[in-house]
Amino acid sequence: MVCPRCEMVVRQSLAALDVKLLHLEMGYAEIKPVDEQTFNLIEAEFNKVGFELLYDADKRLLEKIKLACREYLGIMEDQLLITKLSEYLSVNLGKNYTYLSRLFSSREGITIEAYFLQLKIERVKQLLRYGELSLSEIAVRLNYSSVHYLSSQFKKIQGCTVSSYLNKRKLA
Repeated sequence: MVCPRCEMVVRQSLAALDVKLLHLEMGYAEIKPVDEQTFNLIEAEFNKVGFELLYDADKRLLEKIKLACREYLGIMEDQLLITKLSEYLSVNLGKNYTYLSRLFSSREGITIEAYFLQLKIERVKQLLRYGELSLSEIAVRLNYSSVHYLSSQFKKIQGCTVSSYLNKRKLA
């Protein structure tokens, strides 16, 4: 779960199955203990809407890392940064960053930094689609040192320049 609509779906699904929800936050739901049959119904219901139950503690931690990266991007965009991503993750997840980094890389096949860069480029694309900000304004908003640096990262991740991306969008 990463959005309010997802939370609504979880609430509705659990209510329909008459399961008591104890706590709900982005990416995490705690329910009153249920029998195996009810648990299987919950899992089937969630699978229908594209959610996955995470039993494995490492999988749960990976999801928390991803959620924290999205939160950090929002903080960055609001110009409220006072710490590095590595420090933010360590403090907010209560784990050593080296441990988080090794776990993430081994399970996801990319580094946390590469994942975060992908998130940033997705946000750049979103802001470009809105068309309300110039590339310079986007660079400032997302804490890039220059438009040139943003453009080079965009090309590296997206495989095309910002202008060709915009031209493709116009043709579509």
